[in-house]
Amino acid sequence: MHARTGRPCGKYPRATSNADEIQQRLVSLISSTKIIPHPVVQIETLEREDQLVFVLRVQPYAVPPVVKVNGTPYVRVGTVTQRANDAQLRRLEERRPIHHQPFDVRPCEGAVADDLDVPLLSVKYRARSASRHS
Repeated sequence: MHARTGRPCGKYPRATSNADEIQQRLVSLISSTKIIPHPVVQIETLEREDQLVFVLRVQPYAVPPVVKVNGTPYVRVGTVTQRANDAQLRRLEERRPIHHQPFDVRPCEGAVADDLDVPLLSVKYRARSASRHS
């Protein structure tokens, strides 16, 4: 559907079209984009009034990913797509599911304070702190 008019676009006469070839071109076009992560797209072929209509459904992510084009991160703010600033990137990272978080920030299920080796941590902390301040 055309975003502004709501009418089908990209229709092909049934008698002259090769649906497989057109689907292959659509998949190739989608996978060759410089957008990372690549969108997850389902393609469905319908026949309406003796014409083929290709329906492309883009599956949403549960948590909005950091979308990069040519390595530059972008975010959607309302109806505007803009380069992401540091604060926006941090917010997106905070919203990631815990299993996608770096290992050192994940909670350790079942751990208790007594599991910590406090004397060892104190020695390592003091040594690192001293090296930074010298």
